[in-house]
Amino acid sequence: MAVIIKLIDIEDSLVLKGNLETTKSSNAYKLASPVHYELMIKKNKDTLSIKGNLNCIVYLTCSRCLDEFPYMINTKVDFKMMSQSLAPNEPELELTRDEMDIYYYEGNEIEFEPIINEEIMLNIPIKPLCKETCKGLCQICGKNLNYEQCDCSKSQGTVLGEKLKNFLN
Repeated sequence: MAVIIKLIDIEDSLVLKGNLETTKSSNAYKLASPVHYELMIKKNKDTLSIKGNLNCIVYLTCSRCLDEFPYMINTKVDFKMMSQSLAPNEPELELTRDEMDIYYYEGNEIEFEPIINEEIMLNIPIKPLCKETCKGLCQICGKNLNYEQCDCSKSQGTVLGEKLKNFLN
């Protein structure tokens, strides 16, 4: 179910809380639990100030061993929203730190699902690991070294490595 609020529903402030069962997520993650959100929205002239919490569990793929693992996201959000009509029209603009936390909306409704999805994406590690001590995959046979040892000779070169050695000699 989409999380949409109408601007006329916000007098001075509004608390928005609930669970989002699915998101229009990218390929970066799959939800393992609903996204629980609790957001305080304060209206100040043309600006909305949004603060609150998001938490959920997502499934990520380990960058070393390629196993899928659950990852807990528990984050605080703090950003502002303004009408698209107030957005700068300059083709190139150097943003200040404060301007980086501004979202723009069009019309009289705001859909929060894309914003929630973006906040989840911002909290996913660049190089997700199932555990810090993950041994990864064998470069030769591809076995997951977390579960079994392989009999590959570690000194054995790869085809690319051999071509590089021949090129350098």
